[in-house]
Amino acid sequence: MAGISVIAAFPLLLLVFKCSHLRPIWKHGRQIKLEFSPNDLSGIDIVVVMAVFLWRSLKYSILSTCMRISEEPKSRSGDELSLVMPFRVTRADLDAYLRAIRDQPVTANVELVGSQLLLFLSALSEPAMLLLLAHPACRVRPLGAVNVRNRIELLRPEICTVQALTSFDGAFLTARLSKDLRTVRRGFEVDLVVSLHIPSKDSHESTIAFRQHFTILQFGKIHAGIATTSAEQRRDGPHSVVATPAWSDSKPLTVEHNDPGSWARLCKDYNPIHTSALAAKLFGFPGKLAHGNHVGALAAKYIASTLADQNDPLFMEITFKRPVVVPAQLDLRVSSDVDVTRFQILDKNKVSIEGTVGQLK
Repeated sequence: MAGISVIAAFPLLLLVFKCSHLRPIWKHGRQIKLEFSPNDLSGIDIVVVMAVFLWRSLKYSILSTCMRISEEPKSRSGDELSLVMPFRVTRADLDAYLRAIRDQPVTANVELVGSQLLLFLSALSEPAMLLLLAHPACRVRPLGAVNVRNRIELLRPEICTVQALTSFDGAFLTARLSKDLRTVRRGFEVDLVVSLHIPSKDSHESTIAFRQHFTILQFGKIHAGIATTSAEQRRDGPHSVVATPAWSDSKPLTVEHNDPGSWARLCKDYNPIHTSALAAKLFGFPGKLAHGNHVGALAAKYIASTLADQNDPLFMEITFKRPVVVPAQLDLRVSSDVDVTRFQILDKNKVSIEGTVGQLK
């Protein structure tokens, strides 16, 4: 127990002496206000957050073994967990994104549009989600939990050009963790929404220009009979019946062994399942995993050409069905319709990632 106490004290000591700007996360208030942008997170900040995640997992393992606490989620009273923080974009961020997707070098006139802009903003805003998960009241244990679905919405593309993003003063992110937990076959799911607010020139109000819905799966032992699969929950939805798409010829996608590290430098998701093959195996995966949105960004280079107008408001829904173990040789296939473009990413002829891109109505 002494060793565990040292581990518990380590992130707290760092918070006191090195990371005072992270203290609002460690307090018990359910509305968190931070004074730094996601791209300001330092290496020490990441170590602190990862140590908090590790302590939470260790504490739960000890309590579940000694006290046999239930893994079934229960409704929690009180307000939703929420976070607000400034948002700034630099040319260095754009450079890091283009390197991660192995695109052309940055030039003064480079511009991101459509699905590429969606995933660029998704990566830069993701730290708000990770920081909210570090709050003591969060029910999710991030180490070993997985992101199973995302819906990304570019609501105001005309004010999200690279030039505009790098010159905005007063833009900020909000993140909200839902109180509603869904019990599923492998554990429980929870939704987290991150929104980018751009200040209006004509008033003191702000406009939501971008929004991302994360769905996170926390693995756990669930009693038979109470679990409901995500497919069952959406069975009666408007997209439950879809004609078989006419897939294009597949295009090869390569995910290299070091790619998770490149993407982590952008989105700050240094979960050990993405950075260490050994850690991934300890959590039950066959090896180090790619970030799902990174694979989506690699595919977006090909998907972009299928969209009628990339300057219109856009959405992407992406589902992570199987983990992609790096290095990987994948196949991308696309099906274009009048309103949407569907895509699948296959690993050894099995669908690992699938999604839809289309114009927001």
